[in-house]
Amino acid sequence: MEKTVKALPSKILRAGDCVRIGRNSACEITIQCPNISSLHCELEVVAGEDDGSPGKLSGEGLSVFVRDHSSNGTWIQRSVREADSESVAKDPKVVRLSKGSRECLQPGDVILLLAPAHKACGRYRLTLQEGKSKGEYIVR
Repeated sequence: MEKTVKALPSKILRAGDCVRIGRNSACEITIQCPNISSLHCELEVVAGEDDGSPGKLSGEGLSVFVRDHSSNGTWIQRSVREADSESVAKDPKVVRLSKGSRECLQPGDVILLLAPAHKACGRYRLTLQEGKSKGEYIVR
């Protein structure tokens, strides 16, 4: 019998937002899984910050950062875009964050809350997408 996988909740992100993800009920996105830390990671939408990385979003002067707080790790599957097109390449780059580190995200990037090799990895992933309104992003 196949297990039904419940989708992780979606969250709209705007400038100034900080969204915590983890097992703790105080987190904005709560995930009940023993391999997910109480405070696993957080997403922060910052206006006007430039850390030199290519993560500026949509000309709005906004950046979305993910900061790892977990014991088990957080990974980013980068949406590698071809130089002359917006199509996503077939072999995306996966980056592991170290505890306390912060990385700038781009639309299409996937946050993996478990190691890519973990059998349940596919259930615990969130994708950053541009929202319908200007200056709005969605993580789902």
